[in-house]
Amino acid sequence: MGIRLGLLGCGSFGSTFIRHFRAHPDVERFALCDAEPQRLAACAAEHGVTETYDSLEAIAASDLDAVALFTQH
Repeated sequence: MGIRLGLLGCGSFGSTFIRHFRAHPDVERFALCDAEPQRLAACAAEHGVTETYDSLEAIAASDLDAVALFTQH
C-alpha cells in the first residue's frame, strides 16, 4: 500500500520536487495545489497531474495521507 501525497506550492522551488515525488515507488496517488490558477494548470499539464486543488483548505479536506508545503514565508 502506497502513500497518497499532495504538494502545495507550484512555484519555482516547489515544482522541482514534483518529478521526484511522482517517480517514488511508494507514492500511489499525487495531487498539486496552488492559489494561482494559471500556475496550477500549467504545472499540472507539464507534469501530467490530473488531481488539483486551489487552496490549502481544499487539499486538507481531501483524503490524501500527507501534503508537502512549499510556499513562501
